[in-house]
Parts: sequence; structure tokens; C-alpha cells
Amino acid sequence: MNARTYLEIGVFKGLTLKDVEIADCAGVDPQFRVPAEELTGPSRTLVTDTSDAYFAGLDRSTVFDIVFLDGLHTFEQTYRDS
Repeated sequence: MNARTYLEIGVFKGLTLKDVEIADCAGVDPQFRVPAEELTGPSRTLVTDTSDAYFAGLDRSTVFDIVFLDGLHTFEQTYRDS
């Protein structure tokens, strides 16, 4: 796929994020349920916050090649995240 950037909203235990082999990964979750050292690496950023707060502070020019939305599991939140 040649993806270089990946964003995951709703990391929870990190089962998906820890298997991603993309150059630049970011994970956002208000309460990670896995020790951060299990998910961190030279190309990984973990943000302990809501997706609303994360996107509010994100530079509008930021682009992700792949986004996995698995956050609050409501239509309204998923719509805002997209």
C-alpha cells in the first residue's frame, strides 16, 4: 500500500496498533489499557486525550494515509472523527 502515516482513534489494549508496520504511527485514547512501553517506538506517538481534543489541536494540513476509527462506538462520535 506504500502508506507512510497511520492514525488510530481508540487504541484500548493496542492489539491493532502494535502490529502496524508503517513509518509514522499515532494512537489516541483518553485511557490506554496497556503499558505505554508496549506500544512506543521511534515512529509511534501516543496521545492520552479524546479524539475531539486531539483533532482540535492538530494542524489542518496534517494528512494520514490510513485511519482506523475505533473510539466511542457511537454514530455521532465516529462522524466527528471522520
